[in-house]
Amino acid sequence: MIERGQKEGAKKMLQKIRGIDNVDEEFQDLIDASEEAKKVENPWKNITQLRYRPQLTFCSLIPFFQQLTGINVIMFYAPFLFKTLGFGNDASLMSSVITGGVNVVATFVSIFTVDKFGRKILFLEGGVQMFICQIVVGSMIAIKFGVSGEGSFTHIEVNLLLFFICAYVAAYAWSWGPLG
Repeated sequence: MIERGQKEGAKKMLQKIRGIDNVDEEFQDLIDASEEAKKVENPWKNITQLRYRPQLTFCSLIPFFQQLTGINVIMFYAPFLFKTLGFGNDASLMSSVITGGVNVVATFVSIFTVDKFGRKILFLEGGVQMFICQIVVGSMIAIKFGVSGEGSFTHIEVNLLLFFICAYVAAYAWSWGPLG
């Protein structure tokens, strides 16, 4: 609103957000910041400078690799996998409940540990864990079902496969999911 010339409206909005009338100091800081931002010439050219290249690279590649983690495949095929695992007609509901619950709990792991360990460690650990889980899940399915698509799992194998699917979702939820 300040940049659009609506300073009085911006001040009233700030007072409403803060719940107090005395916002003069903060409001002046916002006006000063807006004026400084207007002085920057060629902001798009500036971010391509060598000193900003690492930040630009990471802010571009993290979302790119986030899409390559395979979470969409796991979530898309989870109902089919759960039906194969013996959940029957309730497979879609059970896959949503189980993977959603794991996702929520594991996201809290990220919230509480990211400041202590840093994003790099969580990205690396989560990536390695997801890679291992994908290899195990894919190998188990390939061994049991092959190219014919026919086969079945024993009760122990079902539990093992379910564990690795949940471990994959958990790794995504405390690393590549929220930290991207």
